[in-house]
Amino acid sequence: MRNRRKNFRGVIYCAHGESWATRAKASVASLRRHHPDLPVTIFSEHDFSGVDVDVRPVPAGIQPRALKMHALLNSPYQNTLYLDTDTHVCEDFTEVYDMLRSFDVSVCVSGQASPRAVRGVPACYPEMNGGVILYRNSGETRSLLEAFSRNYDQMNGEYGGFDEPALRLSLWQSDVHFAPLPPEYNFRTDDVSVASGVVKIIHGKRLSERLAYEVNARPGYRIYIPGEGIRRFATT
Repeated sequence: MRNRRKNFRGVIYCAHGESWATRAKASVASLRRHHPDLPVTIFSEHDFSGVDVDVRPVPAGIQPRALKMHALLNSPYQNTLYLDTDTHVCEDFTEVYDMLRSFDVSVCVSGQASPRAVRGVPACYPEMNGGVILYRNSGETRSLLEAFSRNYDQMNGEYGGFDEPALRLSLWQSDVHFAPLPPEYNFRTDDVSVASGVVKIIHGKRLSERLAYEVNARPGYRIYIPGEGIRRFATT
């Protein structure tokens, strides 16, 4: 990697399995169009030769979701943006790190119609999507991430491998200074998604260069519906 401001801010991924490594490479390629000098670290056992990233080894035999927890807890950056491998960066997102001047953690509210029930969490407390997580290195954040890892291990069998219920419980029980990210920073293609500003990060299995272009082709209020695409609406 080129010489950069080490350990101040950066992006992390985890890639467990060949298909996830391939997706990570595509996501990094989209990121590099807008952030050629931003440090990127990938926790993976796969070869990323020729890709401008720092690769960190992973514990032998670690499971995919456990690798995510490992990556979150071992970020080399003071201010970290974690991205799932099925993400596509559409625009410069530098300003997102400004959130960490005032908050410890920032994530987007999930597109779930209603939160999955979690014991001890009120139904009115929203579920957050864990595919884009912005956080700073602080004692409160580390306690949150350690709780997230423990809760996921304990709750894994109840929710089919999804980590959002564990994240919801962990945030509810945490003392972190938390703020939500706008949907433009985690625009989901596997759910109905809305945006009114410039979409910075698309997230989901249904990714394409065409969608990345169309979502920002014209400003204004728009809705993405899986299988139907982008619909735009006039606002008054």
